Amino acid sequence: MPADSAASYRSFIRRKLLALFALAGVLAAAALLGLSVGGSSLGIRESWEALWSGRTDTAGQILWNLRLPRVLTAVAAGCGLAMAGLVMQTILRNPLASPYTLGVSSAASCGAAVAIVLKSGITALIGLRLNYDYLIVANAFLFAVLCTGAIYALSRLRNVTPETIVLLGVAMMFLFSAATSFLQYLGDPDELAALVYWMFGSLARATWGKLQILAAVTAAAFILTYRKAWDLNALLLGDDAARSTGIDAEKLRLAVLVLASLATAAIISMVGPIGFIGLVAPHLGRMLIGGDHRFLLPASCLIGAVLLLLADAAARTLLAPEVIPVGIITSFVGVPLLIGLMLRRRKEYW
Repeated sequence: MPADSAASYRSFIRRKLLALFALAGVLAAAALLGLSVGGSSLGIRESWEALWSGRTDTAGQILWNLRLPRVLTAVAAGCGLAMAGLVMQTILRNPLASPYTLGVSSAASCGAAVAIVLKSGITALIGLRLNYDYLIVANAFLFAVLCTGAIYALSRLRNVTPETIVLLGVAMMFLFSAATSFLQYLGDPDELAALVYWMFGSLARATWGKLQILAAVTAAAFILTYRKAWDLNALLLGDDAARSTGIDAEKLRLAVLVLASLATAAIISMVGPIGFIGLVAPHLGRMLIGGDHRFLLPASCLIGAVLLLLADAAARTLLAPEVIPVGIITSFVGVPLLIGLMLRRRKEYW
């Protein structure tokens, strides 16, 4: 490699890494803000002291048992949704794709509806008894996995093209939405209210136990997806270009589809459907750092975490002490943000 080219490449890498470090700093600031807002009067300084001193007073209990798992869940969920959204947009070559394009959200909502209305679930088939809260989580996750498995199996019956995957996803979405509507029709007012609240999407259900599972699934999906960063770059050029470099485009598309869907299923089952994070974060990442997935993937994850943290902070402060479900905030903010990105974009970055 000529000296000028090597120097230019090092400068390119340096700029991308600086941008990632800057995003990490913004994430740290947003996390500190998330620890400092809420119904109680804990400020930034007191929250910081309680975090590092391990206090066991009221402030320490609020921070360690309520706010910290909520903030870390927001980070894990935001990262996972952004990663899944980026992967979907890449493999489907569709800038409007999101983690919910394949009907995973509808399937998870159907699973939650079965648990809430029928007080039962797939786990009952194997004799596994769970408490009500974890029954909803398990049912939502298993139904989402069932949807992903059906799309995977049906895709294998014919050529795995983006169009095939999208059409199957739309079919699954309508199927599970119809089943959910039927269960809503059967439910009583209390069950209907519980289902509607679950479908809003909320971080209020965050616990240390759920966080451990969510963080493990998200981290594993990110690591396995990041190993395919070069392949995803090639896939953007088209299937023929990818095959010319020795990449099996169909196998790659199915592999990352399953990873993204599993991460999305885990997130939805824990916190409910939260929209627009997975759609907007990848676009912001492309504007900031370009289309190289080696840098775009972590950048999108950081941006997704920041967006969800800020949305949750707003949800806890706008009508304090009432807490608005964060899914409502992301929808309100996501629509104008997406429209603004479309209108103010001066060049094509897709």
